[in-house]
Amino acid sequence: MFSQLELPVLKATVPVQPQFDVPVLAPCLEVKTVLEDQPTRKTVHFDLGSLVHTMKLEIESGSVEHPDGVQLGDSAVLSYQITDSEPLSPWVTMQRMNNYSLAGHVDATITTYSTLKTVKQEDQSYAFVVGHEMKIVEKEKVIWEKKLCKNFPRNFL
Repeated sequence: MFSQLELPVLKATVPVQPQFDVPVLAPCLEVKTVLEDQPTRKTVHFDLGSLVHTMKLEIESGSVEHPDGVQLGDSAVLSYQITDSEPLSPWVTMQRMNNYSLAGHVDATITTYSTLKTVKQEDQSYAFVVGHEMKIVEKEKVIWEKKLCKNFPRNFL
């Protein structure tokens, strides 16, 4: 034996959809490739003495020039490192460089460098260390720089 519950249902009203004209697309900007993208270079290294595994990725994303003369380029280097039988040893670094130039008026490079690792502190506890620095260089002169380093306790259950 079973019972059935019947709930009232409201009639769905379909709102009238507004009519829009066909969108007008802007013409695409002609972007000239100055430097082609390069294949990612991958290096894997194992040091028998220290039992450290390192993998390094080098990424060159090329550069382009826009019709107004602005050139943009991008590259990055990523490194991963871990030691055999030490699960707390991973170390990750990333360096990214963005280049901007405009026909002799502006020639700037924005470099970011980030790290993440685990360290053993004086009280024998562990912490994550996150580091990040950013630097803007224009015509070989540092015009802005900021560094951040933060420790976060790593609690094991």
